[in-house]
Amino acid sequence: MSYKPDAPGIYQGKQVIINSDRLLFNAKNDSILLFSDKAIGFSTNGSFHFDTTNLDENKFVVNSPNIYLGLNDDGNFPTEPAVLGDKMEILIEDILEMVDGLIDDLIYKVTYVTGVPGTFTGPNPSNEGVLANRRREIEGLKNQIMFIGNINKFDHVQKSIKGADYVFNFAGVSNIENSNKNPIDTINQNLLGNLNILEASKINKIKKYIFASTIYVYSNAGGFYKCSKQASEIFVKQYQREYGLNYNILRFGTVYGTRANEKNAVYKYIKNNLDNKKTVINGEPSLLREYIHVKDVANICEKIFDKKFNNQTFIVTGNNQTRISDLIEMISEISGKKNKVTFNKKAKNLHYQITPYSFEENVSKKIVSNIYTDLGQGILEIMQSLKSKK
Repeated sequence: MSYKPDAPGIYQGKQVIINSDRLLFNAKNDSILLFSDKAIGFSTNGSFHFDTTNLDENKFVVNSPNIYLGLNDDGNFPTEPAVLGDKMEILIEDILEMVDGLIDDLIYKVTYVTGVPGTFTGPNPSNEGVLANRRREIEGLKNQIMFIGNINKFDHVQKSIKGADYVFNFAGVSNIENSNKNPIDTINQNLLGNLNILEASKINKIKKYIFASTIYVYSNAGGFYKCSKQASEIFVKQYQREYGLNYNILRFGTVYGTRANEKNAVYKYIKNNLDNKKTVINGEPSLLREYIHVKDVANICEKIFDKKFNNQTFIVTGNNQTRISDLIEMISEISGKKNKVTFNKKAKNLHYQITPYSFEENVSKKIVSNIYTDLGQGILEIMQSLKSKK
């Protein structure tokens, strides 16, 4: 934890003490600056105030990568920052998008009927089946516990899976473009985070570990995202060989659904169409994808609990191939709105065109020298080196 300055009565070095009933500092034309190589401490038995005049240009700025507030019950500094910056913003956005998706889903599927003015307005009786399904979903949420944590912190992972029988690792970086811009962050989350969850699963004697991978693992496309998933798969299989941790690896294709965000291609295409916004797609109109709905994915995830599927890898994609140009046309036809879509055929594309599979000859060659050290001579050299160290 950060350095905590000693109280004046404890400090052993040189110090200047100013003691008065009241102490004022006033800089009329410029600033008051405080600087220290270690820490600046403020302590009071009463209230502590920062005040700026009520002008638009005045600001209170705290510039620090980590901001800690308060003390723990034991009087020590907290171990977690109070403000998580961009991570907190991403977390809040994810929660709001999930709630927004649920609201959109309900509004879309529940219509209302109104009689004459002043009469009761309520759900259309024909949608009672939809409402019943929603009630069951809400009832199901009562048995769910949300744990907000960081997969790169082992204690967080331990707490989150304690008492569980099955672990689904769907965490990490999933956007290929973002992954290629931040390879180190991708490895930290997708590979090291995966290792934390694997280790915690081993310790907690999890019945099965289900890992979300990608169909890009056998592709030349996919960038660093593909690399992180390839490496993670190897670790998942090795944990089974070393520790008997059962697993399933699910190599996902293009998943879509109501609770996605705008990083999801299908969701983005639909939203831009409805909002009359432009969409730029990197690649050819002939791009082929096998789209699969998130509810179908959920059904598959439920089925693989069965022991007969233990320690196997599955490809999870849709049943039919669809050209991206046909998808765009379908969205336009359903919405009744014209698409504003441009295909950027010359842009660098980290995605595959027709198939994620790529053949890559990976044969190494052995290089030797005509002049080399004899094995016996090499052993003798090591013995002489060890003897000289005694």
